[in-house]
Amino acid sequence: PNVCGRECDPDRCEGGPVPTPTPPVPTPPSGGCCSWDGGRNCGETTDFCKSSQSNCENFCNGQWISGNGGGGGGGPGPRPSPTPPGPGGVASTTRYWDCSGGSCGCGYIPQGSSDPAHCPSNALFNAPSGNRYGAKFYGTAAISMSLGGRDWLKGCGQCFKVSGTGNVGGMSGKQTTLVLKSANYCPAGNPFCEAGPHFDIAAPGFDFRSASLSNNCEALFGDDAAPYFACENWPNSSCNCDVFTDPTLREGCQNFLSLGWNNVQVTYEKVECPAELGRQNCWLENGGSWPTTPPQWCANN
Repeated sequence: PNVCGRECDPDRCEGGPVPTPTPPVPTPPSGGCCSWDGGRNCGETTDFCKSSQSNCENFCNGQWISGNGGGGGGGPGPRPSPTPPGPGGVASTTRYWDCSGGSCGCGYIPQGSSDPAHCPSNALFNAPSGNRYGAKFYGTAAISMSLGGRDWLKGCGQCFKVSGTGNVGGMSGKQTTLVLKSANYCPAGNPFCEAGPHFDIAAPGFDFRSASLSNNCEALFGDDAAPYFACENWPNSSCNCDVFTDPTLREGCQNFLSLGWNNVQVTYEKVECPAELGRQNCWLENGGSWPTTPPQWCANN
């Protein structure tokens, strides 16, 4: 494999279509809030994203709803211009896990190392039952420039609903939906990323070293690095996720394997991040530093 490093139409009655109701004007807190539905509602997000307009729009890819600024009766300020739903389309995929901290800083410093490592929680994990996206797993990906990816801290924290059909083994022809958060940049030096929208899905054990641009597993983990290459040549050879002793990494490996996705094409749309992804520790949530031990939402989710 090559790798890189919202509703329904109005109901119709005999007299014609039922008029579409006007969306309610949002009532943000006095200081404002961050929205991902065209400025209609305040979104559920991290403290960082909702703390300021700059954080919301520059780092979290949201739209800021202003408060009315002064004391007294509260209520909304000027309503932002409506914006269309988030962009979507068709994208290519690959998978990676190069162990490096990545361009969004979703990592930590392992004991005995000076270089950052990728947070285990970046791997695919079970999405809550009945979630509004219909997703089986939540996870992260490195995204191409055409999806908003750039170098250090650019394009980070966006979420995408991604649906694809398996092409390997018993999953051939079966569709699965994921929600992926952008936690890294898939650079233009990779031909997939240069060609158009691309998700390089974080999957421990699946990095293909001969095509990986930033694999640092052996430098970070030495003799303990072998599990990170357990599925390197899948599906052309076997894949044993049980070699991971860390349960988060083992489950992430198993979850990706269960998709049967060998560089499949997917449909995608931009969505608001679920809380389980919004709380993950990256550079900004860690106060602009690499923690020396994995915080809770970095170690697992």
